[in-house]
Amino acid sequence: LIKDLPDLRLVIIGSGAYVGSFVRQYTRDGLAGSIEYKGYISDHRSILRTLSKSLVGVCLYNPRVYKNLAYGQSSKITNYLSCGLPVVLTGSSNNMPWLAQYIRKYKAGYVLRYNQDDVYDALKKLLMNPKIYTDMQRNTKRILHHFDSRTYYVRALHKLLAR
Repeated sequence: LIKDLPDLRLVIIGSGAYVGSFVRQYTRDGLAGSIEYKGYISDHRSILRTLSKSLVGVCLYNPRVYKNLAYGQSSKITNYLSCGLPVVLTGSSNNMPWLAQYIRKYKAGYVLRYNQDDVYDALKKLLMNPKIYTDMQRNTKRILHHFDSRTYYVRALHKLLAR
């Protein structure tokens, strides 16, 4: 994608056991100028400010590693949606974050199998086609009415717990 969009930058927020090897790899591959690694950010407002300057939220979940994607609420996905970012999300047909149903239903991004070529194609289509991008960005706002404005929990879950 950098060949097609030389100004493209990947911003990574977070930390983990493999950060050091990941940073060494992208530096060795000559991609350090296109990747901004923020590390762990504890302040949620700072995370949202960073995301608000972005174009796309990317959640690449390997379903073989994350075996229970369907059973949790991804704050990463809700943060992307709350900032109006189209989402590119991966998993498998029987192991996908449940927010994928909203992304599909409202056409607010791409829900894909965990496959490098599919992710590349989706990002290229999204970033190089202004109409697709604008439509998907607008569609993220249609999802937000399903969420509580303070916590981003699905209202249906809140109603269920209130019984």
